[in-house]
Amino acid sequence: MIKFRFLTISAVFFILTGCASMKPTTFINGTPKLEPVAFFGGRTHSTGVVENSGGKPTMRITTQTQGRLKDGILYIDQDLQPEGKKANHR
Repeated sequence: MIKFRFLTISAVFFILTGCASMKPTTFINGTPKLEPVAFFGGRTHSTGVVENSGGKPTMRITTQTQGRLKDGILYIDQDLQPEGKKANHR
């Protein structure tokens, strides 16, 4: 029992210390580069599935999104349409 507990504590320690070394600056030179204005600007749409905490699909959802740049700020309007429910505007 003591050996199992030691191994568990050791594994958790190594996992946590491995994640601690990651910083946003690690990804500065990564590719592809995310350009929010190019990605979210204009009209976009998506379709997906909402899952419960157990991973079971509970409903389909679609989105219609409009992104616009004004005075250097990206504004995003989004309509969420859960299957069989009224659309929500965000």
